[in-house]
Amino acid sequence: MVELLLSSEGKVKLYIPKADYKRLMSGDLMNLPVFYNPHMESNRDLTIAFLKAASRVIGEVRMLDLLAATGVRGIRAAIEVPVPTVLFNDLNSEACKVIRLNIALNEISSTSTVFNMDASTLPYYLCKSKTRVNYIDIDPFGSPAPFVEPSIKLLSELKRSILGVTATDLTVLFGRYPEKCYRIYGSWSHQVEYSKEVGLRILLGYIARIAASHGLKTEVPIALYHKHYLRAFIILTRSTRDAVKWLIENIGYILHCPKCEWRNAWKLDENIPASCERCGDRIIRLGPMWIGKYKDLDIVRRTIINIRTKDKVLLKRLEILFDEVNDTPWFYDLDRVSKKLGIASIRVSKLISSLRAHGYPASRSHISFKSVKTPASMKFVESLAKLI
Repeated sequence: MVELLLSSEGKVKLYIPKADYKRLMSGDLMNLPVFYNPHMESNRDLTIAFLKAASRVIGEVRMLDLLAATGVRGIRAAIEVPVPTVLFNDLNSEACKVIRLNIALNEISSTSTVFNMDASTLPYYLCKSKTRVNYIDIDPFGSPAPFVEPSIKLLSELKRSILGVTATDLTVLFGRYPEKCYRIYGSWSHQVEYSKEVGLRILLGYIARIAASHGLKTEVPIALYHKHYLRAFIILTRSTRDAVKWLIENIGYILHCPKCEWRNAWKLDENIPASCERCGDRIIRLGPMWIGKYKDLDIVRRTIINIRTKDKVLLKRLEILFDEVNDTPWFYDLDRVSKKLGIASIRVSKLISSLRAHGYPASRSHISFKSVKTPASMKFVESLAKLI
């Protein structure tokens, strides 16, 4: 048995591997005998707040913590939401021993089950055994892609369910390795000023396409970028007749001109131009990706009310997300715009006010605080920037 340290998080007590967590880098955490990442506490804070807000969507929550490690997320859900049924899983047998200790420590043994299986095969096993859950949480170290299809398969039997997904393979999703992104997610990503927005939408689009193949329609009540991860919650609704129609409405591409930085979005069924509409130069195609909204105002509001976190930046992102122009799949970095025009730095609030005065929706971006989200063209943004 690994050497353990008694600790706490949220309202729960837990045993974690003994280590100097203040000095450990994220890569070093993988070398622990049982994985525990204190830097992801705010991610778990968000999950608890979301589940409190979203229980009205699916009723009584039955949760599968697919990559449970110490079991902290599932145990917190059981105690703090509270979730009456939690299934825990980890391939590491030592992790399963720690999970059982933590379940006993928090006195939830009667409502918990622990599996010691590969996370990509457990959902198929549960499907065959007719074990039903309506919320699956996928929180891997790296890409969630291998676990999305099995999880959606298990949830596809239900009329409505929720999938919670974390991705930390950000260099892939943010465009540093375009071919690898295409291989894993079936989408092209390139390094542009709004790459983090593109990466988040590629993840959502990937999940939506898999869901549609199982006759499920996806809605995204909360999705965001924070620190070193993307986090998304997806509501899945069985809708075989409308799934493809919904997909066509919400999946598309961004065309981006590297020369003049013109950009625009196209749906899957629209004709895509061959060159930049502004300067006629060659363009790059980003996607396919989710180009619809990724927030439900009521759920975001309830999540903000319910969240208990020491992470003030996460709270700020949620508050900006509530007001964000969410169906515009890009933003303009104002420092970048100012440098390009050779002018003094532009105040975000001033540009937003000016855009709104000219009839354009405009807001801050939860991803980049010195940026503006608006459907207005680059040319128009630059013309306003010169005036203010």
